[in-house]
This record gives sequence, C-alpha cells and structure tokens, in this order.
Amino acid sequence: MLLRYITNVYKGFFAISYQYRNYSKKPRLPQKAIWHKERYDTNLEGLIKEYDQTISNYMDKRTNGKETRGWSQEISSFYNHIYYLEVRRMLEQQGFGFK
Repeated sequence: MLLRYITNVYKGFFAISYQYRNYSKKPRLPQKAIWHKERYDTNLEGLIKEYDQTISNYMDKRTNGKETRGWSQEISSFYNHIYYLEVRRMLEQQGFGFK
C-alpha cells in the first residue's frame, strides 16, 4: 500500500459548485485533515471535533436555528444509505461497520 491506509479510511471525491444564493462562505475542512504526505495522519480527532463545531455554528446561523448538524453527521448520514453495493463491500473491507 503506497500511502499505508489504515482501516476505517475511505478515499473519496469532492465536487466543485457555484454559489446560488448569497450565503456566507462555508468554512473549509482544515488542510491538515485532508492533505497527507507519504503517510496517513491518524491523530485528527480534535481537529475534526473542532470543525464539526464550526460547521454546526455555520448551519445554525445559515438556517436561523433550524439546523445545527456538524460535518461528521452530514457525511455519516450520506453513507448510511446503500447507493452502490461495490462501495459497501469496499468500506466493509476497510473495517467500517453498518447497522
């Protein structure tokens, strides 16, 4: 394994879009959380918790208190549904569990 991926890691893809409404700029996931040189950094829990709180505050403000989900909630809810069976098998091989 070139990058020495550990279990519970999914290599994903991101999309680029344009702003439809005049919302404030959504905070980005810190580069340290996604940019890995040579090896995957496993010490990111604090950084992710901080970003979850940042996104929760952003969503609260953007939706006038109707929504306060964090980044982790949003991502995990997306992968809670089976869209492609091949992806589920690959995630299970990486150590992810599904209920």
